[in-house]
Amino acid sequence: MKIECTTTSPATLEADWLVVGAWEGTGAKNSNDALGKLLNPRIAKLRESGDFEGKANELLPIYEPAGTGARRILFVGLGKVENCTPMTLSKAAGTALRSIARKKYETVAFTLLGDGSKLTPAERATAVMTGLLVAEGSQDIYRAKKNRKPPETVLLVVSKQDAAVARGRTIGEAVRWTMDLVNHPPIDIYPESFCERVRKEAESLDLSLEVFDAKKLAEEKMGCILGVGKGSDHEPRLLIMKYQGAPGDDRTLALVGKGVTFDSGGLSIKTAEGMMTMKCDMAGAASVVATTIAAARLKLPINILCLTPLAENMPSSRSVKPGDVLTAKNGMTIEVLNTDAEGRLVLSDALAHAVDLGATHIVDVATLTGACMVALGLGTAGVMSNDEAWSKQVLDAASSAGERVWPLPMFEEYDELIRSGIADMKNIGGRWGGAITGAKLLQNFVADKPWVHIDIAGPAFAEKESPHQDAGGTGFIVRTLIELVSQWASKKN
Repeated sequence: MKIECTTTSPATLEADWLVVGAWEGTGAKNSNDALGKLLNPRIAKLRESGDFEGKANELLPIYEPAGTGARRILFVGLGKVENCTPMTLSKAAGTALRSIARKKYETVAFTLLGDGSKLTPAERATAVMTGLLVAEGSQDIYRAKKNRKPPETVLLVVSKQDAAVARGRTIGEAVRWTMDLVNHPPIDIYPESFCERVRKEAESLDLSLEVFDAKKLAEEKMGCILGVGKGSDHEPRLLIMKYQGAPGDDRTLALVGKGVTFDSGGLSIKTAEGMMTMKCDMAGAASVVATTIAAARLKLPINILCLTPLAENMPSSRSVKPGDVLTAKNGMTIEVLNTDAEGRLVLSDALAHAVDLGATHIVDVATLTGACMVALGLGTAGVMSNDEAWSKQVLDAASSAGERVWPLPMFEEYDELIRSGIADMKNIGGRWGGAITGAKLLQNFVADKPWVHIDIAGPAFAEKESPHQDAGGTGFIVRTLIELVSQWASKKN
């Protein structure tokens, strides 16, 4: 699918389909340009008849419309104008494209959705472009007969081609790359192959890449990554990627992502049903890599240190056993009471190494706990932090991006739940507050640097298809992280 921009009036544009957004509510109208004057009366009649209300992602096709160059018009609902966010427009664009792609068409044109909202034309262009690229991704990777048939060409009607369109393309590609990596099964994605895919993606950019193999991990005394990965025939890795976009800036943002490429639970083995989607346990690693690559493509003036600890958590005679004690990079010891609480183990070494490499601020992203899903459901990520101001920046970035996250408390009382009788800490804290006790363990490895932990266990993987994207990897949190690094880059201190 080729996406191009055009300044041609949508009223005269020749296309198989022309996609037009419409608001919910009788008072909401599109612009008074030629297309608006043509379509506003029709939309009003459709509302009056109850055939189309304009609810978010509602679709209504109009065949052989009079007065336009398009052979068909597809109205897509945008919901209430006062509730519009970039995610609203991304989902609407994706919903429309996926509906059209059930059949093969040559040309599909999109008006710049969101006219009349509080969003600027640049924000709208970025959001629509992002949504189009995300919607193109699918679970058709291994199907001989594809379910989706993207059009040959998509035309996005904009007043001018500017940086906003390029930014939307970069964000959309980052989200889709994350989705695609998560959707590949563990027979294809394991620690070494993950690193090779990143290398190919980053080779043409101003990025430095280093990979620690098992021998180097041992030299660096990263006993936790080694402990989790030693039960598998695929040796663990630590991928370290650096982007130096602001050489004169003494600040460095570390993005650390959990990269368990398959999680069987180890000797504390999961049920068969519990393992079915565990190819997604590297979603945190994929998202921080995609964000770093996007920052390089956008040439943002920021210094990023990206670390992804990578391991397969498998049962074998070599596996770490319940009762074992592992020693992390910073010398702290962890009693392993459940080998299925492995994400916090691999992250502990990576976080400690980020501090050693000079990180001044840290964000880690992980599909860490089922407890977070119990607390917040499937669509919202949990945010835990040791620094209120830094946490607010992350929360604000998520709000701007339109992704749902929610803060959880980090009271000192939770520290008692991970206190071990024989080591510095234990890797599980009991039944209650599991998402928080997981974060509490991680806090021991950030050396009081401003740090935010984002638990994406719920929203990282969708078990059911939605109107705007397939089931499977969602690319959740990539938009937020790109917004965060963009905001960081725009600040001088």
